[in-house]
Amino acid sequence: MRGGANFDVAGACLSTLASTSRNRHRSGMTTKPYRPRRSVLYVPASNDKALAKIEQLSCDAVIIDLEDAVAPADKIAARDRLARIFSNRPDADRIGRRREMIVRVNALSSEWGTDDLMAMAKAEPDGILLPKVDTPRDVLEVGDVLDDNFAPDSVKLWAMIETPKAMLNIGAIAELGRDPASRLDCFVAEQTT
Repeated sequence: MRGGANFDVAGACLSTLASTSRNRHRSGMTTKPYRPRRSVLYVPASNDKALAKIEQLSCDAVIIDLEDAVAPADKIAARDRLARIFSNRPDADRIGRRREMIVRVNALSSEWGTDDLMAMAKAEPDGILLPKVDTPRDVLEVGDVLDDNFAPDSVKLWAMIETPKAMLNIGAIAELGRDPASRLDCFVAEQTT
């Protein structure tokens, strides 16, 4: 649903990678259940028509985009709209499962990023997709903000790997997937063509 770039959710999401590593290296640790994400669709947070169709989509997860898909003039209204959507979210879809709903926030360095993060800490999506993650510190700082604002542990973090610096640090970022306290659950890689 995005134009201009193709996005791939990493085939081996960190939940699988981390649980495999924990089984090998740390006996007695509990592991997260494997959750395949075969299809993940982007939906602009400013598009009411697309948001209304989320429940009918046949996909494993939906990423609701507050960043690139929303014009600057619409960002605050889109954030408020998402808060309402999550407050009315059903416990399960029509076939008895709950589709993962991830929110892609604006970069924390932007004028909207901090407010996006605070609103999503209260809204409690399944995950928050962090754009422009360059170092493990980027993930850890967001995890600390979520903890400080009492977001439940069920709110996971997805890291978007978009820059050469992130590629240089990808091993260290991936290591965070071994530590449940980091909340890191998945990588999303941008592939521009």
